[in-house]
Amino acid sequence: MLAHCRTSYLACDNAPRFLLHGTRGSFRKHGLDPQEPALVAGAKVPRKARRRCGCRRTNRLGTLTVAPNPADPGILVTCEVKTERGDYRGFYANVRDAILGTAPLAVTPEDGFRVIRLLELARQSSAEGAP
Repeated sequence: MLAHCRTSYLACDNAPRFLLHGTRGSFRKHGLDPQEPALVAGAKVPRKARRRCGCRRTNRLGTLTVAPNPADPGILVTCEVKTERGDYRGFYANVRDAILGTAPLAVTPEDGFRVIRLLELARQSSAEGAP
């Protein structure tokens, strides 16, 4: 399987913020994660409001386009993908708990290494003009 994944902080209009192409489909996502500007601004989310944290407007849903039958790539199916609610703070709470010895790390160092390596390879591929 061949896949391309791109992201840009410079895109601010109709171009997608995230765009992933694979051999059997594509995923497109517009807009920023609303948690980012809220956290930068020092937002503190009360417990009752947590269920709303990370919600996206309906025009910010992701779009998935797939070729269900690889033998006939001309037939494509497109659907909207609901964005899951998020709360970055859970990650940091887990790191705290792991340091205190009350929980295992949810994201292991090996997982972090793999993500960073993948990003490095994507940058290298882009710099070399590789597909």
